[in-house]
Amino acid sequence: MGKCDKGIPFKESFQRINFLYQAAYLTLTVNPQNTGLVRFYINTLKTIAQRQVLRLDPHLKRTICKRCFSLLVPGLTATIRSRRRREKHTVVTCLECGLVKRFLWRPDHQLWIDNPAAWLKMPSEVDNSTMTTTSSTPLEGAVANTSASVKDLSPHGISQKTETNSKTQESTSEINAETLNTGIS
Repeated sequence: MGKCDKGIPFKESFQRINFLYQAAYLTLTVNPQNTGLVRFYINTLKTIAQRQVLRLDPHLKRTICKRCFSLLVPGLTATIRSRRRREKHTVVTCLECGLVKRFLWRPDHQLWIDNPAAWLKMPSEVDNSTMTTTSSTPLEGAVANTSASVKDLSPHGISQKTETNSKTQESTSEINAETLNTGIS
């Protein structure tokens, strides 16, 4: 057995979290009285994130009540008010438990997830001196890096290496055909 490509870490967990959030939102919008099922979905979502040690997106966390695990949908389970005391801010109040959340309106404020400087760069996006092209996936970057280094090391480029491989394959297939013919006779 060979090694398998790991892919995106915790991909299945993120898919479950996404599904549970969408199911909770759809359940609440179709039947607003079914808040118990919505709370169960959100509680399960948070449990999965905690057990896998995953950070939830701040935009997602802003729509979930921390106290009662209710989905905060304006007009159904939450009220939204605009206030200006010291600074302009939005007040979101959960109608189930009464929890109040306040979000400031600073024009220069940006969440960490929205800030491109906080994003991690993939290995393929990092410019190396041996890489001639960048790609969107790490596998393509590794292939591009390998082919570039072969080009640099070989005086005739990749075409000579390919010709050598095709000649070897032809001679191997001829040997296999001869072995089969002699074995049958």
